[in-house]
Amino acid sequence: MKAYECDSMTDALNDLFSKMMGMFYGPSEESKAAAAKAFTEDHFPLFLERLEKRLAGKKYFGGDSPDVFDFHIGAFFSAPSAAKYQELTDKHAGVKAHQENWAAVFADYLANRPKCSM
Repeated sequence: MKAYECDSMTDALNDLFSKMMGMFYGPSEESKAAAAKAFTEDHFPLFLERLEKRLAGKKYFGGDSPDVFDFHIGAFFSAPSAAKYQELTDKHAGVKAHQENWAAVFADYLANRPKCSM
């Protein structure tokens, strides 16, 4: 069951990434704006609600220690572009706690990684 849950959430995160791409690579500025609106008002909040339920008070998705999905979601929340959506993330205490746990584990790397313009 644990492998199924990890695979299911990884698929959901991949689906979320595909929704994000329209914000950057849409055929027009109007379609990019519509994709951004749908992402921030629908897709990302729904993903966060589902993630919150799946975390269910655990330190990591895998329980007391990280599993593969923790690395995937950790990378997502560590991306420079994720800061734009922190306000949405902050509404979900379990997701925010996971994000903080992950940041503590990788604090040295996150502080010293190369900067980018995103």
